[in-house]
Amino acid sequence: MAPPRGGDATDEVFVETRGQPSTPSAPTDNAPPVTAIPSGMRATRRELLAGLAALTAMPSRAAVDDRRHLVVVFARGGWDPTYVFDPKLGVPGVDGPDADSNPANPDDREDLATYGDITLAVNPVRRPRVSDFFDKWGRQALIVNGISTGSVAHDPCRLRLLTGTTDNAAADLATIVGAELGSDRPLGSVDLTGLSYTGTLSATAGSLGAQNQLKVLVDPSISFRAPPGTSLTYPLYVPEPDDDDALRAHLEARAASERARWSDQGANDKVFDDYMASLGRAERFRAEGAELFEGVTLGTTASLREQADVAVALLQQGTCHTVTLQAIGDWDTHADNALQHPMYDLLFDGLDHLVTSLIQARLWERTVVAVLSEMGRTPRRNGAFGKDHWAHTSAMFIGAGIEGGRTTGGTTDALESLPQDPDSGMLDPSGVVLRYDHLAAGVLELCGLDAERWRPGISPWRGFRA
Repeated sequence: MAPPRGGDATDEVFVETRGQPSTPSAPTDNAPPVTAIPSGMRATRRELLAGLAALTAMPSRAAVDDRRHLVVVFARGGWDPTYVFDPKLGVPGVDGPDADSNPANPDDREDLATYGDITLAVNPVRRPRVSDFFDKWGRQALIVNGISTGSVAHDPCRLRLLTGTTDNAAADLATIVGAELGSDRPLGSVDLTGLSYTGTLSATAGSLGAQNQLKVLVDPSISFRAPPGTSLTYPLYVPEPDDDDALRAHLEARAASERARWSDQGANDKVFDDYMASLGRAERFRAEGAELFEGVTLGTTASLREQADVAVALLQQGTCHTVTLQAIGDWDTHADNALQHPMYDLLFDGLDHLVTSLIQARLWERTVVAVLSEMGRTPRRNGAFGKDHWAHTSAMFIGAGIEGGRTTGGTTDALESLPQDPDSGMLDPSGVVLRYDHLAAGVLELCGLDAERWRPGISPWRGFRA
């Protein structure tokens, strides 16, 4: 093993955890760590398989508490809010979804639909599942328009929307909520997307393989396909019980040796304690965890529906407290903005399944679902019939603590954010433009956290309730 204080490399096999053995330097993102495999403790692939499996092994929690879960659904690439959330049909200077309508099909038309105080752009041909979702859940959903990102570049915008900061070392909202409210669980947060920021809270967070690699770890009957052109047959090695016993003894001895060298009666010893505790849960996870991944296929990127099934199972079983999911598709539609139609349709199909599943699992009353994208898209189309990046966007929230059936904020006919009252979200000429950082602080507060602790000096946006 490398010394806990010396290495900074990240080892990733199936589940990614990036432990920080020394005391975090950023106090606002510092919380008691839960079980993790420290990145500084380099191990073989076999050792990682044994240790990483342990991270999510924990008995189901039958008791219900009032701590709010957070599920973040992220549309990577930048959506066009005019296709649903912020309709500008017929507005001069805005190329909305009506620009895609087929005149030969009278059903292919853009309309405005109202759900409570929400007005959306809908199309029965191109985006029918949007209407289906709001028919069922519209009175529980909150649309937030006119969010200023302060940037038009992908990585800075994603960082700002997910963390509420411009600091690459900051943890995102799901990681913070998971670390603070899920400290009693194997993982505070689980990311199914590879998009999360864990910052100094990385010891509390896990990342599942983007192509469902975890199935191999929990189900011995499944194996990877061999690389093309090789004669290999996977699995290459199947351990006997004596092999497992020998591996466990080796890991314990190795950890004891490193502890003797690097013990500090503080952060380093906590890392070793967490590591050893995780090993004891590996067998239980293998026995209980396979059913969590029955609905996904090894080697494929999971649909939002499949991700939702995994997320609800993880939350219901008590494996983690927050989850980050991804809306499938490349929303960065520079070349053909009409691709926003099918991606919105799949997004809301997956969201419908997620909400339904949370209700069936009896998690709905204490789960906040945040649906985000890093940016919006320009009012006008470019020469390739696409749209470029825009520093104003929208978001949707639904679930615990949300007063739904409402739209807050808004934009001008040039798609620029309008000032609003930060306590109600109502448009107010004497108010302020809603920035990403104030929205993020509001989400932390909505989930029951002290926003000042995590984002000092940032006033939370409080428009989640009228």
